[in-house]
Amino acid sequence: RLQVEHTVTEEVTGVDICCCQIQLAAGASLADIGLDAVGVGLPRGRAIQARVNLETLQADGTVIPAGGVLSAYVPPGGRGVRVDGFGYTGYATSPSFDSLLAKVIAHTSSQDFGAAAARTSRALGEFRIDGVGTNIPFLQTLLNHPAFLAGEMHTRFVDENAAELVRLADERASRRHDSFDEPASNDGTLGTVADAPHDPLAVFTHGQARKQLAKPASEPLATPSAQLQGPPGCVAVLVKMQGRLVNLAVGVGEQVHKGQLLAVVEAMKMEHDVKADIGGIVRQIPIPVGKVIQAGFPLLFLQETEQQDHAAVEDDDIDLDFVRSDLAQLFERRAYTLDENRPKAVERRRKTGQRTARENVEDLCDPGSFVEYGGLVLARQRRRRTAQWLLENSPADGLVTGLGTVNSHLFDAERARIMVLAYDYTVFAGTQGSSNHYKKDRMLRLAARLRLPVCLFSEGGG
Repeated sequence: RLQVEHTVTEEVTGVDICCCQIQLAAGASLADIGLDAVGVGLPRGRAIQARVNLETLQADGTVIPAGGVLSAYVPPGGRGVRVDGFGYTGYATSPSFDSLLAKVIAHTSSQDFGAAAARTSRALGEFRIDGVGTNIPFLQTLLNHPAFLAGEMHTRFVDENAAELVRLADERASRRHDSFDEPASNDGTLGTVADAPHDPLAVFTHGQARKQLAKPASEPLATPSAQLQGPPGCVAVLVKMQGRLVNLAVGVGEQVHKGQLLAVVEAMKMEHDVKADIGGIVRQIPIPVGKVIQAGFPLLFLQETEQQDHAAVEDDDIDLDFVRSDLAQLFERRAYTLDENRPKAVERRRKTGQRTARENVEDLCDPGSFVEYGGLVLARQRRRRTAQWLLENSPADGLVTGLGTVNSHLFDAERARIMVLAYDYTVFAGTQGSSNHYKKDRMLRLAARLRLPVCLFSEGGG
């Protein structure tokens, strides 16, 4: 399969990997598409890929997803610059997908890494995206950082230097916005075409570009005046990012304190907590669970109340017994796999003096070390069985498998690891189903790759 960074390989080798995949899938050989010759694939020059994401970074390292409608999308171009993206003016972003908007790839024919970094930074600086926040200033800050240019970056670099990097990125962002602004001059003219003073078509081209950038989005962003109005005297709690409301932790009429969890918003495949900035009583919740809410819009309205400082401190204690609704569903789903919730199946084993698969795994592995793989899969019989029947009668599709440790008190953690596969006779008499078979193949391949010992409980009626 293709890696996200395949563009770098394509630029330094001159090979269109996507095209090659399609040709090979159609039956062509490496010789047919010219990939068997000596020297094919040797890198030429340097290339850097920058992922332009709909997100911004906070000083504490927190990533805040952005969303909305692109009021301008003008990618850069020129020699050695490639952009793979899906944006366009008027595009409405979706919180259901990854935050990646475009990939900017810059290539230089020389081995000068600094030149490749400079070209990438310049290309990003020429990339105009309006209407949503992006990480372009942050990317430029990294590309121009001495540690990056010297090859001294490491995986914790951003976390350890977040505050300074964000400060530099914010400074760059202010300059970047200024460079795209083109206000009317004092003499009544609009902008300038000084870059091409001898081009008779420059004015026409310049005017067309400005019209394109000024074209209204097909779905214009809502303005503050269009926001929902709450009850008189109430304060709106605004969401900082566009996303889908997946959970409400409070209800109308409930007293909340500053810092209390109010809701969970899902954006770009990540969940983000929304907490109260003030204490008060919830008076209105205009957004139902499951709906997408835009950044800057009210999630709920609070009537602010006076609270003693000590009361707020006491309320800051986390309720460790609180379980979100989605987590409760997961717990309920996992409960179907446990022996204590399958009394009839366990009783049948006891009548014949036999043990369950999970009892064998538990006794084999060190306490708490077993990590199950694919425990929530079911038999693929949905056309002839109800979902509830499959939940009750085909947990894990009859194969309990995963990684654990054995005798870790005698061996180090690496040498104590073991792969365990236990066929569950209580599920179709241990017969291999489709999901069961897939799990078995997957775990044996993994055991071979990691060079792990395998313990197989192969009980079955077939």
